[in-house]
Amino acid sequence: RRCAAGAATLGAHLTAPGFVQQAGNAELAIGNHSRLQKLPQMLTDAGFVISLQDNLESLLWGKLVVNAAVNPITALLDISNGALLENPAAFHLMQQTINEIDRVTAKLKIQLPYPCAVDHVIQVIQNTAGTVSSMLQDFRNNRPTEIDAINGAVVQYAQQAGVSVPVNETLVQLIHARETASNG
Repeated sequence: RRCAAGAATLGAHLTAPGFVQQAGNAELAIGNHSRLQKLPQMLTDAGFVISLQDNLESLLWGKLVVNAAVNPITALLDISNGALLENPAAFHLMQQTINEIDRVTAKLKIQLPYPCAVDHVIQVIQNTAGTVSSMLQDFRNNRPTEIDAINGAVVQYAQQAGVSVPVNETLVQLIHARETASNG
């Protein structure tokens, strides 16, 4: 009763212990539920841009697409989000990652909250161009990554749906290899 599902789209990074610098505008999408009547206004009053979503599955998959397309590639290449748009090979890899997820969502009959996943991811990257992804921040701070919860989840859903996702599988293995190398 005290939880709300949603997704935040914003870039941020830790500048010092206890201090976070936001990059881009913070957008929060939350599930539209009658028990949350006061929450949207409270968040708006706090300065957030809020949208209410009726389809939580769509919302969460929409967020997953962005994280799966940006985080592992920026982490492996040690680049900011914006550099994905400047590096043709990285951009192509990002597109392949998204195309695989599009095939999974189509097979599972999940409609994403935007008409074109690639266009949406590009917009997010442009809004957070100078930001370092959370996965790259994890590597830089010797922390475990969320690769299994991001691209690993794509791989699991793809297996259930009978869809091949070799790029996402490879990204999971490369991140695990880098984690092992960093900790070894």
